[in-house]
Amino acid sequence: MHSEKLKFAFPLMKTQQLFTIITPCYNSAAHILECINSVRNQSYTNWELILIDDGSTDNTIEIITGVSDSRVRLICAPHGGVSVARNIGLKHKTGDYCLFLDSDDTLEFFALQKISDFIEEYPDVDVIQFGYRIKDRNFSVGQKQCLCAIDFFKQGELPSRTIWNNAYRSSLFDDIAFSPGIRVAEDTEVAICCYFAARNIGQLPDTLYNYRSDEKSVMNSAPDVEKVRDHIRVIGKL
Repeated sequence: MHSEKLKFAFPLMKTQQLFTIITPCYNSAAHILECINSVRNQSYTNWELILIDDGSTDNTIEIITGVSDSRVRLICAPHGGVSVARNIGLKHKTGDYCLFLDSDDTLEFFALQKISDFIEEYPDVDVIQFGYRIKDRNFSVGQKQCLCAIDFFKQGELPSRTIWNNAYRSSLFDDIAFSPGIRVAEDTEVAICCYFAARNIGQLPDTLYNYRSDEKSVMNSAPDVEKVRDHIRVIGKL
């Protein structure tokens, strides 16, 4: 009697992308814990959150260090502005894809899972746009699709002017960084550069990001000469 070896077929495991989430903090005590918890509570668990404290003078650092989670990392730096802080975060990233989360904003519970599923379906995607919410209003990015960059622009689609409603392949930042010293539109420059560098751009219409509109922020403050100069500097670099 001849014995035959039994053959077992095991299902292939899905590739688990590691997401790096970069959050600059400056005197963010009022909202930073809510921000952190929106990441810790994600249904998708393969992520790292890099918090860069930009010289806070309140108890932001104490709140962050009170969080017990090995996936949450704190880097303390002298006050240099949001662009410097983001660049520090990029230098320490280890993820396959990057997201930028402001310290007073939050991600929806299913955000990373939705993005991961999209990447699973379109593994060559470099930039993924997704919907966001400001107060009670949702802003969608159109239909679900993934296009090569040329077709994306030929179709009349536009690059996002902000960095926080996109996920980016980490390798895009091998040659792209934030410009220090610009108070407004610093993310517009980087977002557009990433779109120009991308081979494939995806759109995910789901609302994944909650943006807190602050009337006291630089962006919402009254126009001044420096704000105009910042916009001109950004346009000149594109």
